[in-house]
Order: sequence, then structure tokens, then C-alpha cells
Amino acid sequence: MYSQMSIGECPECGDELYIFKTKSHKKVAKCMNDDCPKQLAYGVPKRGKIEVTGLKCPKNSLPVLAIIPNIRLTQGKYKQNTKGIYFWTNSPCFTCREQNSCEIRKEAQEDYE
Repeated sequence: MYSQMSIGECPECGDELYIFKTKSHKKVAKCMNDDCPKQLAYGVPKRGKIEVTGLKCPKNSLPVLAIIPNIRLTQGKYKQNTKGIYFWTNSPCFTCREQNSCEIRKEAQEDYE
């Protein structure tokens, strides 16, 4: 695995969370502290551009990421679909039960409109 970018702090130990790309081209967010009590690691979407919003999920205290999907054009080229943006912590925000009442998600949505 090799590091791609820092996304914020681990809610357990306060050390940095980084996104890594594995040999099989999957993306994983993982705590850099080997002594972290929870050994936090979770998958993130491998397609699309990932942006750090600077916000934290009120439910699990993980950093909220904005995922901007790619649209495939001809000859293997891509462009970003800014209308299809969705938000992600350790799972997509649209699967959360509190998504309609979540102020953080609404704030992030306003920033990307």
C-alpha cells in the first residue's frame, strides 16, 4: 500500500487518517498509528475525485469526504460530474438513517452547490 492523502484525525487516538491505494487498486482510509486501540481502517470509493470537506460526522466523528464521480467520455477520457456529488464517512451518507436531519450533511451539500 502507498499513501495518497491525509483526510483528517482518527477519532480514537487523534493521529492522522490517510487514504492508501492497495496493489489491487482499492482505496482504504487507515489510521497511521500502529498502537491505535481500534486499528481504524475502512474502504472508500476507488472511482471519482475525493475531496476533504473539513467536517466531521456527528454520528461516528469520522471526516466527511466529498466524492465527485467521473463521467466516461470517448477514447478513455473522463470529466467530473459535479451534479452527482455524494458524501462519505465510513459508508455513504445517503445510507444513514439520520441523513435528512443531519446538519453537517446539509452544510456540505450547500458548499458544493
